[in-house]
Amino acid sequence: MVFQESGLFPWMSVETNRSDSVEPGDLASPGRPLVTVESATGRRLVALVPASTATASALAIGRSMSVRVDGIASDLEGTVVEMSPGADPSSHTFTATIELSGRTVPTGLTGRAFLELARRRAVLVPAGAVVLAGGVSMVAVRDSEGKARSVAVTTGGSANGRVEILSGLSGGETVLVGLAALPSDGAPVNAAGGSKP
Repeated sequence: MVFQESGLFPWMSVETNRSDSVEPGDLASPGRPLVTVESATGRRLVALVPASTATASALAIGRSMSVRVDGIASDLEGTVVEMSPGADPSSHTFTATIELSGRTVPTGLTGRAFLELARRRAVLVPAGAVVLAGGVSMVAVRDSEGKARSVAVTTGGSANGRVEILSGLSGGETVLVGLAALPSDGAPVNAAGGSKP
């Protein structure tokens, strides 16, 4: 039997949806929703993590990670608070529940959690330093004599306005940025315009 609302829940909660088809005095039956209640404090993201990624990153309860929620401009910090004891045999994924901290997040949004698998050293240059010349990625560097020298490079991924250089530079070189075209090799370079990867 459905009684008048009393609002007794063991946690801070907010009623978000009441079924329009339930009236006081109706009989409650299995599978018939009466009311939807959600926590008023904090939000959680439930993520399915591939078993290989969970193992490689040593994912465990208490692990902190960056979380990006669709519709929210800045990344949030999250902490794993629950995790399935083993991988699902059909999908080969672990279920991790991540408690979000920081700002208030509306319910029903989707998001992604980012796990750091391993750190490695990389040579990064500003995206404006890479010039495509004849189908080849090139970077202009300032040599020890203050002259321009063009170097063919192999690029990797890019993020936040930086491009990873897989080969061609070893790091520590002064690169020229904002070039529409490569300067001639041996052309004098003003030192104020360079950037070190």
